[in-house]
Amino acid sequence: MTKTYLTAWFVLICVLSNVGCTRHYRNSAVSAVEIKHEGTALHFLTRNTRFRVVEFATPHSNGFEWLVLRETFFRNQTEGSEGADTTLKVDLLYVLEPVQRQDHVDMHKKQVKWSFQEKGVGGGLDGQIVSDHVYRVTKFGCCDAPPTFAYFSLADGRRLRSSHDSLSMEELNALDESITH
Repeated sequence: MTKTYLTAWFVLICVLSNVGCTRHYRNSAVSAVEIKHEGTALHFLTRNTRFRVVEFATPHSNGFEWLVLRETFFRNQTEGSEGADTTLKVDLLYVLEPVQRQDHVDMHKKQVKWSFQEKGVGGGLDGQIVSDHVYRVTKFGCCDAPPTFAYFSLADGRRLRSSHDSLSMEELNALDESITH
């Protein structure tokens, strides 16, 4: 099937099911796949987006806030190559204090509070939110190269540090302390 043919089917499905047309789906996540030839090799390109709600412990509010994250995973897998070129982008869309749970939250006023993008993968089934305030992105090494772990603050999205070894609980606690003070 050609790219145009697949796009036409996607648009038709969206129209028939009202995806993206009703208020309910305005905060939806879109995924895409593309297969293309570059030289003699096939490239499998995927983009997957999802949302994650995180309870964020904070000393300046009622003990915690709710963070709504949008995680977008990009992957370029080349036929015949070991590994894949992967990138993760994380955006903080909303911060809600517990008292706002009873109030209406206008989900249409989406404004990115912070964002980071890093080579690698994260947000897997094991969490990747490795402490109360830290998000980890893992970039797997090729062949015998070790993985690289990059750690980011959930408070402001800044990169805290990177390492070829996963941080110990003591090191993660020290990062947490640096964020909250």
